[in-house]
Amino acid sequence: MRRSLRSSSNSGPFRFPGLPLAFWAALLAISTPLPSADAGDAEKPDADARTTNAPATPQPLLPPLAHVKKSDLATLPRLAIHFQSENPHLRLQSRRLARIAATQYYTRMAPPGLVLVPPQRWTFVGATMRPVGGFYLGRTEVSFAAFASFAKARGWDWPREADASLSDPRIRSPLDRAADGGAGGDRAGDNSAGDNSAGDNGAGDNGAGDAAPVDDPPPATPPAERNRQPATLLSLDQARAFAKSKECRLPTRAELWHAATAGGRRRYPWGDRFNPAHVHARESGAFGPTAVDEHISGASSDGVLNLLGNVAEWTETTVGKRNKRYLVVGGSFITYTKKRRFDTRRLSAGARAPDVGFRLARSLPKLPQRATPQNPNE
Repeated sequence: MRRSLRSSSNSGPFRFPGLPLAFWAALLAISTPLPSADAGDAEKPDADARTTNAPATPQPLLPPLAHVKKSDLATLPRLAIHFQSENPHLRLQSRRLARIAATQYYTRMAPPGLVLVPPQRWTFVGATMRPVGGFYLGRTEVSFAAFASFAKARGWDWPREADASLSDPRIRSPLDRAADGGAGGDRAGDNSAGDNSAGDNGAGDNGAGDAAPVDDPPPATPPAERNRQPATLLSLDQARAFAKSKECRLPTRAELWHAATAGGRRRYPWGDRFNPAHVHARESGAFGPTAVDEHISGASSDGVLNLLGNVAEWTETTVGKRNKRYLVVGGSFITYTKKRRFDTRRLSAGARAPDVGFRLARSLPKLPQRATPQNPNE
């Protein structure tokens, strides 16, 4: 008996007692798969998988940032096909580069004398993108020389008509009001004496307590220097006519506020701390309007000059229904701009004031259709 167990245990490679060699051979045969006819093909699954699962048209990679800034619209078709990508990183990166490319395009297409105020945000629908809140704005106010040449071409008797309006008792010079200590209220430029009260024009806050008497009359302005100053004593319709001739329009109050405060991120156009050297207003000892291209140090983040001070500016924003008035914003050389950062007054459309001018604005055009193809193969 012991001899039979010993012989069984020594037979076979595993040397377990009581298990014959035939048992282990059968177990090995069951656990080993039989070779099939497709075994040769199964040896290289990776190459076949790459061939069968590869897309018919591989998607292009995102262009580098330097190429996007240089080529702007040329890179948008490559970016647009990724706007709705399932890959979040690819989707976000393509939209970020597309915003940069579109901003570069709008900056390059800015009309002469206007600068781009970038859009606040962008909307993406399919393979198209649209700006929200962006516009072009005049770098300076419209100058006296620019409007004088326009009025001469139109046959208007200007500026003689504007200078003659100063003799109207209802239109008083801001310097005259300052010499009177603000007496009689501030009805500058509004031919309806009843509605345009001191509170509307800001003189309620900048009245007798703030006004400093003027001892000497202002000196005569040389013609060459006057040509560089803002065009004032203009009605709203005259400002609109000039803007239309330049294929532009007048800005709204919200647009001027956005440009002056960088969308609410700044307290003043130049920063958060007030500096009288950056603004032409009462704090800086202003005696009258200055040239439209001065005070470069007070420019906004987009390069717009004199958004505060110098002259107030007409807007297309209205208040009131029965007795409509238009908002004039920005303050002028007679207002204090430190506390009244964005001074707002209300004037009728036919009003004229010696401290009220205007600047141009234009809406952003749509991006060319070729820049956002719907078909990725385009």
